Amino acid sequence: MVGNIEDVITSLDKPYLVLDNQITFASITNTSSEVTLLDVYSVNHNLMPMIQTYGKWLERSSVMVSEHSWMNRRSNLTGMHLRCTTMEQLPFIHLSNQDELLNVQIIGGYAGDVWHTLQEFLGFTYKCYMPPDGKFGTKSGEVWSGLVKEVLDDRADVVVTALDHSDVRREVLDFPLSLREVGYQLIIQRPGLMDETWTSFTSELMPASWTATITFTFLVPLCLYICAHLSPLETENVTLKDAYLLTIGALAYQGSWLEVKSTSTRIVFISIFLSTLLIYAHYTSALVSLLTVSSNNNGIISLQDLLKSQNYGFGFARDISIQEEFLNARSGLYHDVWNKLTSGDTEDLPTSNEEGINKVIRGNYVFMMEENIYRARFYTVCDVMVIPGKYFLQGTGFAFRKGSPLLEVFNAQLLKMHTGGILNRLWERWQPPSALCTSEGVISLGLVHIFTAFLVLQLGIALALVFLPCERLHWSIIGKSKYSLKSKMPPFIKVKPLIAPDDMKSNRNQNLPFSF
Repeated sequence: MVGNIEDVITSLDKPYLVLDNQITFASITNTSSEVTLLDVYSVNHNLMPMIQTYGKWLERSSVMVSEHSWMNRRSNLTGMHLRCTTMEQLPFIHLSNQDELLNVQIIGGYAGDVWHTLQEFLGFTYKCYMPPDGKFGTKSGEVWSGLVKEVLDDRADVVVTALDHSDVRREVLDFPLSLREVGYQLIIQRPGLMDETWTSFTSELMPASWTATITFTFLVPLCLYICAHLSPLETENVTLKDAYLLTIGALAYQGSWLEVKSTSTRIVFISIFLSTLLIYAHYTSALVSLLTVSSNNNGIISLQDLLKSQNYGFGFARDISIQEEFLNARSGLYHDVWNKLTSGDTEDLPTSNEEGINKVIRGNYVFMMEENIYRARFYTVCDVMVIPGKYFLQGTGFAFRKGSPLLEVFNAQLLKMHTGGILNRLWERWQPPSALCTSEGVISLGLVHIFTAFLVLQLGIALALVFLPCERLHWSIIGKSKYSLKSKMPPFIKVKPLIAPDDMKSNRNQNLPFSF
């Protein structure tokens, strides 16, 4: 547009030149020997346009213009008042308490500091509020919720928080340069010192090992009994009862009173003690390890392992970006996890990260959560741990409505802050300290760790008290009469040789009398 710029901005019917207009004003002076190239833009209908010189043309010379693009030149937004909507999300946004109209002040956080830095560079003012439904924004049918809905309904110009830049949100919103790339991780209960009370003294051996041990206890005594009775060289009288007592005693790490003589019986005898020694050594070493060392291995290192296990529930905070990923998955890992490990109803998902962490602490539940939020808010919760590996890697940051002229201006400033190292310095400022959830050198045992052993002893005492009246009843009805009958029988007549045994051996062929 060629002419005098003063005539344009002082006229009653002056045009409204939006922030991203592509008009260049060539203002001609009275001497006509100089032409000034101007950027003219408006940040508000009621304010005077901003005027900036970015080039000149002098007579008999070339045109000299700034190499900066329009979004770098039009960085003065003084007088522009932005309506923003936000949600608290540490370490990104820290908010003041909301008033009755849900208005809040941004008082900290990484994204909050970036927002305030942009305000200093660009010169705008703002007023923020929280969405009435308290959600970040997901799509249900054709209806959006939360922060996204507020922008689409033109109640807000910008979303100021760490809003994930998901594909489904890109269909309705424009995103500037991401503040960070984030990912989601699995949170699971931290394995403790023999967490399983009922299986604390049986988990040392696998089910197959217990099956083999029980089979060994029942079958090997039979082998000992058979060898002892069929071997012609065996002089020890081994009963079936003795064989079982010997095997059980060996499992209890006790010796034997039997002195077997035959080779076959000794082989079985030695096999029993070597086998029980092997079982005992492995069992006690695993038991000692469990009683002294708290393991961090729970067998789950990925979503694939979680799906194979089928022993855990699964969830994430309701109405966040990854909800759409699981709901829209028609096949594959996410589809199987959603349909097999959840109820398939979003209403059953935790309403907040705190609720999800509490479900993890109660056990048998895995919660998926954004990594930075976990480190910022739950790094002191030592009852849970994060599993390495990230899912749904994507950018996060501010958001504008589609076609907003603010997008290019904010992008230009964010790029300057990124290349200048400002974003990295602000990020380091809001990093939480390292977690102190380390294992202690010595762990004190509580009743919960040895409860099973005391339970077995109590069951033994109870079983003895049950058998005691049965034994007394049996004695009073049957045992006493048998004992009386036995006491009335005459004693056995013992035959005593007249000659000593040594003399009998020397006189085997003599017919000597015997006395009775």
